[in-house]
Amino acid sequence: MVNLIKIINSISLILPSHILLPTIYSTPFEKKLPSRKEACLSHLSPSDNYCIAPVRLGLALTKETTALYFFLALLCIAVPITCIQQLQLRTYANTMQKLIAIPNGINIAVKRWAPKGLTKKSTIVATHGWMDNVSSFAYLGDHLSSHGYNFIALDLVGHGKSSHLHPSAPYLAHTYIQCVKATIDGIKKDQSMESGDDIVLLGHSMGAGISLMLAGAFPEITKRLVLLDGFGPFTSTDEKSCNVLRRAIDVTLSDEPKDNRVFPHLKRAIDARIKKVLTYPGNQFISREAARLLVIRGVGVDENPLVLQDSDKNDELITNITFKHDPRITSPSHAYYNNNQVLSFVDNISAKTLLIRAETGWPYIKEDAISRKKCLENKGLLTLETLAGSHHFHLDPDTRAAVANRVLAFLE
Repeated sequence: MVNLIKIINSISLILPSHILLPTIYSTPFEKKLPSRKEACLSHLSPSDNYCIAPVRLGLALTKETTALYFFLALLCIAVPITCIQQLQLRTYANTMQKLIAIPNGINIAVKRWAPKGLTKKSTIVATHGWMDNVSSFAYLGDHLSSHGYNFIALDLVGHGKSSHLHPSAPYLAHTYIQCVKATIDGIKKDQSMESGDDIVLLGHSMGAGISLMLAGAFPEITKRLVLLDGFGPFTSTDEKSCNVLRRAIDVTLSDEPKDNRVFPHLKRAIDARIKKVLTYPGNQFISREAARLLVIRGVGVDENPLVLQDSDKNDELITNITFKHDPRITSPSHAYYNNNQVLSFVDNISAKTLLIRAETGWPYIKEDAISRKKCLENKGLLTLETLAGSHHFHLDPDTRAAVANRVLAFLE
């Protein structure tokens, strides 16, 4: 009975608020009923007398109502299971997650949104930005797959649920590019991915830079390239090379170990992510809904559909939270490309390219952006759009539909 009550209370916590579900409280019948949160956190003992208090229904049971007690207990199990199954079939039935093994013992976590309908179109391989994960594409994946596209997003190495590099291996731009290329090769070989050879590269922020460089180094990979608020990797000048390398080595050889911060609960971790975005260049912001999706995967919380869609009212109950990414991804890079090097990749691109900038997104180096834009325009490859929103405009609820529809129009 104790285990049954714990299960029922756990299910009750994650159900959407519109489902009327009785909650079992660990309290003697003579005492005042505790709050729902207090009851769910209480330690149940076999010596306690239990009552069901469906507070939203206004019921209170006594020892004499044994038959009704067991009927409601069974109902507590049957209703949530039915609701969970319906929700999964409606929203998440077309998704799957797995690890793709690539060379050097690295596993890359991918999430696939299978195309809905009878016609399967191109396979979109999506790469997220720095410190993000595949949840960056939660809306785009669902939207584009509903129009027949096979949408596959990956956690970059060191991010999300993917492997970390060996401590002796630094995270460099070409490391990310190589891992994405290896992942695409693995996806093509994996029958469960059903990718085929018609690949669309889509990237956001740092992922846009990776996708652009990959399309230049391997132009045969794709005929269409989608860049979301990113137009190539960060660059530096030749004159700064000595200082860049020195700083990176000093940090790498530092005696201070890098560990990810521990948060008291999930809500605090989401708060921290929102505040961090406010410190980025430009007038950037991120919605709480978008930040919550990224943080839930980033800290390794079970991505149960009900947890993802629930409001954050129970996030304080998920405690001792720490991000799972490799803390070394925040270290300064040992080397950067200069703009002339990036231009050589841009000049080698043969794919039709859509670049969507956010009105209050990440600022570009003006001279770099102009030269890259001119290079693609001279070849008749570039479509440039500016849409409302901030850097995560493809995930923020107020702007994501416009971004998704513009990407869809480009692909169609």
